[in-house]
Amino acid sequence: KTPWIILSGHRPMYSSSSALQKPNSRNASYDLDNGQWWPDVEDLLVKYQVDLCLWGHVHNAEQTCPLINGRCVKPSAPGGYDAPVHAVIGNGGQSLSPHCLPQTACCCSSD
Repeated sequence: KTPWIILSGHRPMYSSSSALQKPNSRNASYDLDNGQWWPDVEDLLVKYQVDLCLWGHVHNAEQTCPLINGRCVKPSAPGGYDAPVHAVIGNGGQSLSPHCLPQTACCCSSD
């Protein structure tokens, strides 16, 4: 049995970065020119029960609760699978990116 399934990527699916608050700015948005990329990816993460997603790009450190569609979820049965936890780990070697105020509902902690 596989104890953990971990995915890593560059642009985060979830972050409280202020860049996410500017969806019409081509260089600030984390979406592609033809629309959001992450809903299809998130479906696969849940289908294959990915436990942890590690992201960069945003120059900060953040972690979320287990998320599906931007909402914290709990397992349907004790000890069952809930959803991926997302961690932004882009805080090494660069100036830090500003956070939005207030933080997004899905952001459990940030440094």
